[in-house]
Amino acid sequence: MQYLQNEHNENNERTEPEGSGDADKESVDGGETDEMKVSFTESRNYKYTRPSDLEYFGTHYSIRNWTQAYVQTLKCLFEDYPDQISSMRGKSIRGKEKIDIADTVGSDAMVAPRKIADDLFLETNESATDIVKKMGLFLNLCNVDYNEVKVRYSFSRNNRRQVNTVHLSDGSVDIGDQAAKVEETFEGVDFAPYRKLLIEKFSKGFRIDSGLDMRRFRSFWETMYKKELTESNEDIRKRINYITIRCNDFVYLPEMMMTEQTAERIFAYITECFQDGKIAVYFDALYKEFENEFEGKRINNSEMLKSYLSFANNGRFYIHKNYLTKDAHAKDNPTDEVRNYMITIGVPVTVDDLKAALSHINADAVYWAVAGSHSAEFVRNQKGEYFHADIIQFTQQEIDTITEMIQRAIDDKGYMGGKELTDAIEVKLPTVMERYPFLEWLGLRDVIAYKLRDMFSFKGKIISPYGQNLSMTEVFAHFALMRDYFTLEQLNSLKRDLDTPIYFDSVYANSLRINADEFVSRDQAAFDIEATDAAISRFCTGDYIALRKISFFGSFPDAGFPWNDFLLEHYVAKFSKDFKLMHSGFTAGKPVGAIVRRSSRYNDFDELLSAELAVSGIPLDRENALQYLVDNGLLARKNYGKIEQVLSTAKQQRLTKG
Repeated sequence: MQYLQNEHNENNERTEPEGSGDADKESVDGGETDEMKVSFTESRNYKYTRPSDLEYFGTHYSIRNWTQAYVQTLKCLFEDYPDQISSMRGKSIRGKEKIDIADTVGSDAMVAPRKIADDLFLETNESATDIVKKMGLFLNLCNVDYNEVKVRYSFSRNNRRQVNTVHLSDGSVDIGDQAAKVEETFEGVDFAPYRKLLIEKFSKGFRIDSGLDMRRFRSFWETMYKKELTESNEDIRKRINYITIRCNDFVYLPEMMMTEQTAERIFAYITECFQDGKIAVYFDALYKEFENEFEGKRINNSEMLKSYLSFANNGRFYIHKNYLTKDAHAKDNPTDEVRNYMITIGVPVTVDDLKAALSHINADAVYWAVAGSHSAEFVRNQKGEYFHADIIQFTQQEIDTITEMIQRAIDDKGYMGGKELTDAIEVKLPTVMERYPFLEWLGLRDVIAYKLRDMFSFKGKIISPYGQNLSMTEVFAHFALMRDYFTLEQLNSLKRDLDTPIYFDSVYANSLRINADEFVSRDQAAFDIEATDAAISRFCTGDYIALRKISFFGSFPDAGFPWNDFLLEHYVAKFSKDFKLMHSGFTAGKPVGAIVRRSSRYNDFDELLSAELAVSGIPLDRENALQYLVDNGLLARKNYGKIEQVLSTAKQQRLTKG
């Protein structure tokens, strides 16, 4: 018998057979196999079957899958009955559901269109069973006798399974240079009894390497089929392995893992992703997309889904470690897909919307593409919202003006604040905001940082000369160090320009605070350290004293400035030899914390707070503890990040002391 190979040819010629095609058995791939003929009148399930021969009015076509059988049948019908087939353009052969025949324009809406004639396409995203049903309907449309069209197919007696994978040299499945075809053959094996037993007795899975499960399998076999299973354990495992999907220690029949309808929807979704230009589809994203449909089945995570798809794939796609591709050599790069999408939409998008739009990509990969350490091209416009830098275009005149503003500020004070820059742009270049009304000041600052990254250094909210990455700490230190005198209002002005808190540690390290509102240069300090420490000792008779408890300074020596709690705070923190300051931080308002003897046992503020609370006599709970510490001048407000740890230690100390 002569066959036409049409696997790679859409325009097959027909040829007359040399012999009869009526035999029920044919030799396939050199081995005898039981074949059956498709029935267009009986309702059958063609799942787990494969066609091998299509006979159309005596002409035979070699086919390898149901899609080829469907396409070739419609090509033949169109050649003989063009008017009838053309009349179905834009229609469903069932009179409902999706369109089966479309022209070139209409084919864009199809999931898996295949060309059957000029400007005529067939939707092939169908299950094997539905393909047979629709072939019968098209035969009815053309008034073709069912006996003139025969399709031979086989069940599992000649079982072949092919999986496309890509292997690394270390043996892990991932992308590499070529696809490896894994093919196994079991001649003359009837798998039906194995399937029935696994479904009825091992619905939660079969532990393939378990001796106990093997003994149970043999026992169930003897009970169910009234005969002993004579094959060796090794042969039984091979057969079970062949028809099942392995997930860790367990194996499952495919139908135990998901329904045929779910599988069809998943493969249709994957096909649509690739038709839309997607490079890869991630297993994790697939699992989340179809998670609700797995309820009641045996797919509980993305790895199990990957195992199922590897089994059912049948060579359609290439299975990699974390994703699958249509092309064996496709190089997955989530960042490229994120970039293309964000440039295309041309406006800021939230991370959640981005994940939804690119649901075929792992959600974490999407997030790290826009928010990772190498994501400068993706600009944060506001919390949780990003855009691509390329959607913002400045004219050369605008670039020159922005550059001049930055350089002038750097020449004047060594840096420029990001908020300072965006405020200036809104005043001097209002057309920028008119063109891009969606821009927040943060997005404007950071897109400028990206575009001028080769001209200036941008670190956080500070713009400085190229190669000099100034931090906020350095800016406040520089501000204090370069002035003989400044005020708290000037610090607040700097705070507003930089849109940042005041870095008081840097200010105190490079100046001297002489009262609530004024600072002077550090070299103006004139402390008599020995006499001042002696004055403090008159108040601090134990290991420590709350800073606010020293409010009379008659016994303090002259310091060049009137004594007050701000000057005292700064003295203890930076100048005293016998005492040190323990507190939660410098503040713009009233000083708080404790003056602690350097000879005391307290190494940090937490230890001191625990000791104070342990002897306080108050209930040791969060609310009472914070209120007590505020009332006694150790904290400025009822908030302390380590309060639970402090309370735990205080409770232990109180119990120890009885």
